[in-house]
Amino acid sequence: MPTPAERESLVRRAGPWLGLVALVALTFYPVLGFFFAQDDFGWLLLARYRWTSVANALAVYHGSFTPIPNLLLVVGVRLFGLAAGLFHAANALFHLAATVLVVFLARRVTGRRDAAFFAAIFFATTLSHWEAVMWLAGGTPQVVASLFLLAAILVGARAVEAPGFSPWLATFGLFVLALLTKETGVVGPLLLLVYLVFGRERGGWPLPRLAWVQWTGALAPWALVWTAYLAFQAYGFNFVRLVSGGMYKARLGDHVILNGLRYGLCLAVPDASSPHTAPHIQALSSLLYAGLISSESVAMYVAPLVLAWLFWRGGRVARFVISWVAVSLVPFVFLTGPLAARYLYLASAGFAIGVGALFARPVSRWARRVSVIVFWTVVGVNLVGNRLAEHTRLANGAVRLTIVATVAEVANRATGPLTVYLVGLPDKYEDVVQGIVVWTRESVTPIRVSDEASLPPRSTEAMAFVWRGGRIELKTQPPERGSLD
Repeated sequence: MPTPAERESLVRRAGPWLGLVALVALTFYPVLGFFFAQDDFGWLLLARYRWTSVANALAVYHGSFTPIPNLLLVVGVRLFGLAAGLFHAANALFHLAATVLVVFLARRVTGRRDAAFFAAIFFATTLSHWEAVMWLAGGTPQVVASLFLLAAILVGARAVEAPGFSPWLATFGLFVLALLTKETGVVGPLLLLVYLVFGRERGGWPLPRLAWVQWTGALAPWALVWTAYLAFQAYGFNFVRLVSGGMYKARLGDHVILNGLRYGLCLAVPDASSPHTAPHIQALSSLLYAGLISSESVAMYVAPLVLAWLFWRGGRVARFVISWVAVSLVPFVFLTGPLAARYLYLASAGFAIGVGALFARPVSRWARRVSVIVFWTVVGVNLVGNRLAEHTRLANGAVRLTIVATVAEVANRATGPLTVYLVGLPDKYEDVVQGIVVWTRESVTPIRVSDEASLPPRSTEAMAFVWRGGRIELKTQPPERGSLD
C-alpha cells in the first residue's frame, strides 16, 4: 500500500495531466454532435466510391500528394461508417495528443513545469485555431501533421541532448510522415533548427554546445528531401496544374508580409475581418467588433516594431516564439484567399510556449496570484469563443443533416438513375449536393436551381425538393412504378 506521502506525490504528478484532459473534453465535447460540412463530403465521396483499396487511396487525390489523410479517412469509414460524431471525436483526440507534446516541448524550452502546463492549457483552448479542431477535411490534416512535427522535434532534441541516444532515423521518418500528411511538413527541419538555436540553453550541463557534425547530421539530408519532394509535387504530381487551375491561389507580392502580420495578430485576438469569425463577434457585441477592427488596423503598423524589439531584447524564449511562428506560417503567407484559422494550428504551439513563459514569470506571491487570475480569464474568454463557434456549427450541421437525410430517405426508395432538384437552397448549403450522393448512390444526381420556375418538365426519373421557411420539403416525385419499392 502506498504511504500518504506517496499518494500525495502521485496526485501532484497526475493532477495536471488529468486536468488537461478534462479541459480539452470540456472545450470540445460539443463536436460529438457535429455533422459533416463543406469539403468533408468530397472526402467521403472519394472514400466511398474511389478509395476501395489502399492502392486507390494512395493514387486518387483531390489536391496535392498527401496520402496519410486519405488512409485515415478510409480507416475511419471502415470503423465509423458515416457517424460524423466519431470522426470529430477522433480529431479531438489528435488535438489532445498534440497538446500533451506541447507540454514536453514547453518544458524543454522554458525549463519550468508550471510554464509548460500554462502553455498546454492555452494551446488546448485558444480560439485562434478553432477551425482545425472543428472541421474534418480542413482541420484534421493540420492537426495530424503538427502532431508528427512536434514528435519529430522532441525526438530530435533528445537525440542532440542525450549522450548515446541518436534516433535520427526516427526523427527523419516523423518529418516525412508530416510531409505526407500536409504541405505544412516542409517546415519541419526549419523548426528543428529554431529549437536548436533558440529553444535550449547555450552551453553548460546538461545541454552542451552542439558540434558542427551534429548540426550537419541532423539537417543536411533535408536538402535532398526538399529537392525531391518539390520536384515531385511540381512535375510528378503536376502541382503546377493545380495552382494554374485555381485550386491553390498563391503568388508573390506585398500580401505575403501583410498575411504574416495578420496571422500573427490572430494568434492573440480573433480576426474580426474574417468572414468566418466576424458573425460570431458581431452577435456577441457590435461595440467589441468595431473595437477589434480598429485595433487590427493600428496593430498592423505597430506589430513590426514590437516584434523587432522583442527579438532584440526579449531573450531566448521570445526569439524562439517569434522564429517558430514565422517559420510555421511560411507555407500560408503566399495564399491570396481569406485567412483561415486552421493554418494557425502549428504556429499556435510556439505562441502558447511564449504565453506559458510570460504567465509563469512573476516570482512574488501577489504577482503570481494576479498572473494566474489573468491567465484563467484569458482561458475563459477562449472557452466562450469556442462555445460560440460550436453553437454555430451545430446549428448549421443540423440543417445539413436534415436536408441530406430528407432527400436520401425518398431517393433511396428508387432504383436506377435519378435526378434530384433542390429549389432555392442557400449558397452556404451547396455542399449538401455532394452529401446527398454520399448518402444515396452515384446514380443519383442532385442539381440546385434558383426557383421553381426553373424546374424542367416533370420526369419519371426526377424529383424536386423546395427550401421553404428553413425547411426542405418534397415538391414532386416520380409516380409509383416498377422502379420504386
